[in-house]
Amino acid sequence: MSSNLSTPTFAETNTFSFAMVVPRFILLLFTTLVLLLAVQVLAFDYMDRQDFAVWKKAKKDIREKYGDVTFLHDSRGLEPFKHIENLQERLLVLAEEEGGLKGAIMHEATGSSSLNNRKMWFTTVIHPNDPIASEMQLQGRLALAFWRRDKVGNTLIDISFAPYHQHVNLGLESLDSVLAHVR
Repeated sequence: MSSNLSTPTFAETNTFSFAMVVPRFILLLFTTLVLLLAVQVLAFDYMDRQDFAVWKKAKKDIREKYGDVTFLHDSRGLEPFKHIENLQERLLVLAEEEGGLKGAIMHEATGSSSLNNRKMWFTTVIHPNDPIASEMQLQGRLALAFWRRDKVGNTLIDISFAPYHQHVNLGLESLDSVLAHVR
């Protein structure tokens, strides 16, 4: 008994179809982009949009100061430092009077003092040998404290860790001269 039904060949059953691959690729790409955006938004949900934009610019500016030296910052937010009493005040005193890397780096200023909407963002640096370093668990790294100053005062927004390299010039100015940009 013979049958007209034949077994399909390998080529007939395993044909490459762009009609199936392209939609799957687009779906995968779209899903990846949505997830990346969600991670970025959720990871920094403690910052408002303007703070986040200046923070990204600040990290880029600091990375450029590192030049050829590897700069991998590790943002921690503020949660890991909640146990440190008077953290904001201590970091400002450190930048002004006591720190191994005194001063600040100004990043951006907006608004007008006369309209009472002036804002300025700056970073202070905590040296691994500073008194507060062990409480912050710096373990030989720098801590970069990112701040906003406005009509309310100074607000600590984020703390990141970065490698400590003696020969990197961060371009620190005195804290008073940086804060004068808001007055």
